[in-house]
Amino acid sequence: MAVSFWLLISQTLWEHYLTMLFIPLIYVVAVRRWFPPAARYLVGTICALCLGQNLILMELLWTRVAIRSVAALIAIGLFKAAPLLLTLLLLWRYHRSLFASYTAPEWTCPSA
Repeated sequence: MAVSFWLLISQTLWEHYLTMLFIPLIYVVAVRRWFPPAARYLVGTICALCLGQNLILMELLWTRVAIRSVAALIAIGLFKAAPLLLTLLLLWRYHRSLFASYTAPEWTCPSA
């Protein structure tokens, strides 16, 4: 949660910062039985949209397509921010599943 918090409130966000999103996403994948299928599809979408953070892919796009309109720049900004925005949606929408996953038997210590 701490990793997600600092990414969500940061005013400056470079592409490589978003690699930290994989920490909570890996947790969701690891305890996927506690989450509904829609949450799992959302995690897959977040991972797929992370491809838009690839600098080489973006450089290839920028050199091939002239982007001059404000609408196109806003669309690109939303596309680049989509993994973080969807992670916010995941945490907000499925917070009960997230907290319920903490009660999993794997987290409890066996009594001595």
